[in-house]
Amino acid sequence: MWHGKTSRRAVRPQRLCPWHRTPPMNKAFVREPDEPDPRCPGCGSHGESVIRATLDANLAPAESRVLSDASWYCPNPRCSVGYFDASGQSVPTAALRHKAFPKDPAAPICPCKGVAAAEIEVDAEAGERTRIRALLAYGQSPEAACPHRSPTGQPCAAELQKHFLKHFKPGANPGTGARR
Repeated sequence: MWHGKTSRRAVRPQRLCPWHRTPPMNKAFVREPDEPDPRCPGCGSHGESVIRATLDANLAPAESRVLSDASWYCPNPRCSVGYFDASGQSVPTAALRHKAFPKDPAAPICPCKGVAAAEIEVDAEAGERTRIRALLAYGQSPEAACPHRSPTGQPCAAELQKHFLKHFKPGANPGTGARR
């Protein structure tokens, strides 16, 4: 029996989650997981997203047309795949117009300036910072041609810094290569 001015509809008991004894969350407030980027068909690693201009600059037109606009570069040095897309199409590293670091250790680590990784190693071991600073400044300038020269389409700054710090000898005397 109802008394007063209450609704005549029966209140349905709320279901509780059997594990937590809490009410279930409304699906309107639950974020669906994003689709993960596809993995390289050659090695299974995550690729680095590239734009169409990067593909066109680094591949012959026939190879570039094979890939969709949403494509990735495989940075794994031991993998033979250069670029791939979500549909499973891939282009081998051998099809790139230029050698690409780290796939080819002899290739320039900075393709815009043609600086090899070995040159960065020599500078780092000698404690010489002039070239690395100049390259980092160039990478942030409007003259940098990273989208067209770099296989990832990104500035090489992160790779340069990582490589420099890996070989850096803090006690080295700049200019002589000798330790203090």
